[in-house]
Amino acid sequence: GNFSDYPVWTFGLLMFFAVGIPFFFLSLLGFKLLSPNLKSIGNIAKYTLLAIWLISVSMAIAIGIKQTTAFAVDGRVVQKETINLKPTDTLYVKFKHNDYFAKSINDHNDFKITLDSIGNDVIYSNNVSFRIAKTDEKLAYIQIEREAKGENLFEAKKRAEKIKYAYKIIGNQLILDNYLLTELKEKFRDQEVEITLFLPKETLFKADSSIQDYDQSDDEYFNLHHSSDYIYKVGDNQVKCLNCPKEENEHNDVDTNEEKDSVVTTTVTVNGEVVKVKETVTKKGLSVDKDGVIIKTN
Repeated sequence: GNFSDYPVWTFGLLMFFAVGIPFFFLSLLGFKLLSPNLKSIGNIAKYTLLAIWLISVSMAIAIGIKQTTAFAVDGRVVQKETINLKPTDTLYVKFKHNDYFAKSINDHNDFKITLDSIGNDVIYSNNVSFRIAKTDEKLAYIQIEREAKGENLFEAKKRAEKIKYAYKIIGNQLILDNYLLTELKEKFRDQEVEITLFLPKETLFKADSSIQDYDQSDDEYFNLHHSSDYIYKVGDNQVKCLNCPKEENEHNDVDTNEEKDSVVTTTVTVNGEVVKVKETVTKKGLSVDKDGVIIKTN
């Protein structure tokens, strides 16, 4: 099987003997109690079954220990890439699926054996996680960690290196695959991909709703609100949502200072007459220019 170095049928056979033989003897004992004159199966049969049972139990224990050691050590491979953003840029982050392996972004498989586009057997998995973190660096960057398990560190790291994962940085867009692939011969060894997006202070970004199934960020630092229209800004100790509704302020992460334009009525005395003047006051907030760039208004 893909979880073990041994065929699946061997597990079934061993379990049949390990469980079936004691059950057989218990059944014989029951019949003996009901019918004392019941003829014995003979010593040769008894000792033969006992030997088969001991061998089966010993082999099952040995295989179990070997399987456990196959997941004993974590291996990790780390990749980093800088994201060059202009001060006026807003970073757009989203996940995408592959039509060849899934019908939509909402289809999830922790582990599936399938064929790739050229007919090779591969392991497909949506075991991908994402989180936002702060950095003191001047530029944003993405860190991709491929992880897998093995009997020893060398084997685990080699298996992690075999994990295939892709993403794209196109202008101010970060597009992440929602799946990983690896060769079938690598077997299932808890392969996973951890994505960390490090953003410096003052960075503006928008998170697509496709992120919600993969986001593992600390909610006290970055709380993902489930709308693709919300704009976030990295602060000193927390990411603030600049245009989220105030009622979504569970984690105290909604910037309540950001308000829309309001109409104010001012009373003015002109030549002894009282005149009420209505004027529009623009509070600090966000606007979008003709090129779709999000800018701050004061």
